[in-house]
Amino acid sequence: MAISAILVAVDGGHDTDQVLALATSMALAFSAKTHVLTVADVPGMAATSDLAVEASEERARQVARAALERLAESGVTAESHVADGSPAKVIAALARSLGCDLIVIGHRHMSLLGRVFDPSVCDDLLDHTSCPVLVVPGSQ
Repeated sequence: MAISAILVAVDGGHDTDQVLALATSMALAFSAKTHVLTVADVPGMAATSDLAVEASEERARQVARAALERLAESGVTAESHVADGSPAKVIAALARSLGCDLIVIGHRHMSLLGRVFDPSVCDDLLDHTSCPVLVVPGSQ
């Protein structure tokens, strides 16, 4: 399987360094065009506040910039993307529109109860994309 374009989805969480390290290896191994996506996380009612939305978008831009710097330090040139919305749907849609052959994403280990209140983006993504997804497991 040839991989010419990779979408790396990061949120600045604990697994971001591992996700970027694996994405770097894949990008260098395949000389793939690389895109970094951070989805602004605006929880529920906070979405009605312009300040909350702006703060979330600014944090997402900071995470994307840091990811680009980390990739560049390893010799990978990438483009960044910041978007609002349902993370899994946004990731799947951007991967489709960019023609990506691979999505690299992290995964948080959570209890069943934790997943009820904060569903897994990774699990949801698998239901929204036909693109292969490389999952970097988080620490337990």
